[in-house]
This record gives sequence, C-alpha cells and structure tokens, in this order.
Amino acid sequence: MPSPSYMPVAPARMVWGESGGADFPVTGGTAQTATPLTVQLEANRTYYVVCGAIFANSSAAAAAGLSWTGPAGAAMKWNNTTGSTGYRSTIGAVDSYTGSTAQRMALLFGRLTTGSAGGALTLTLSTSDPAQTSTLYADSWLRVERVA
Repeated sequence: MPSPSYMPVAPARMVWGESGGADFPVTGGTAQTATPLTVQLEANRTYYVVCGAIFANSSAAAAAGLSWTGPAGAAMKWNNTTGSTGYRSTIGAVDSYTGSTAQRMALLFGRLTTGSAGGALTLTLSTSDPAQTSTLYADSWLRVERVA
C-alpha cells in the first residue's frame, strides 16, 4: 500500500518487444542491432527497462557484448544480474560475456530518460572475435514501463 502522500505523476504504460521465432546470429566485432528487441519511446519521459537476453557464443574464447542504442539525448543507467561489476552508467556501454558456448540468459535492468526526441530503444549484440558468432536466441524479450 503506497503512503498517503503517494501520487503517480503519469499513468504507467508498458511496451514489449520479443525476438520472435528466429535466432539472431552476429559475426564480426561490430555491434549489430537486434531488431526484434526494439520498442518505441516517447520524448521527455522516464522508463524502467527489463530485458531477458538469451544468447551463446560459438567459441569459449569469444565474448558476446550486449548494449543499447536509444533516441538522441537519451540517458540510461543499467546493470545485469551476474554481479555488481556489471553496472553501466551510459546507454551505449557494453556488458561482455566470455567463456562458454552454452546458452545463458542475462537479465538486464535499467532506468532510462529520454530528451526532447522520442525514438527506438534497441538491444544490440556484438562478438569480440570476427571469426566467431554470437547468437541472440528466439524467446528473448524486452519490457519497458513508462513511469514519468
């Protein structure tokens, strides 16, 4: 039960993105847009972001990198659930995962604010080794809730 002084500043609104029925493989060292995990955001708003990214590397020596792109002027602080060293203070920071070819799920949490421009928030995926592949698997998901 909220305190008596609680007053929501804006109605909460959730938007969803799912990776759908196809896996999304990435080769090369450059981040690529994980198009299925994209949601549209409004200008001058605050959002809470939760993402379940299911991915794997083709080699234990390669590192998969998860990151975000967003509308011009957007700011985001985010983290993964693997440990406190996963904290990222900018929207484009990369969270890297090395050492396993087994599928894993990273739960990413963040707080995002948009500036004067709305636009797309998109999870990006990269691999550290151009000769290897990192794959974002079907059933990955993204939930964004507008809170202000």
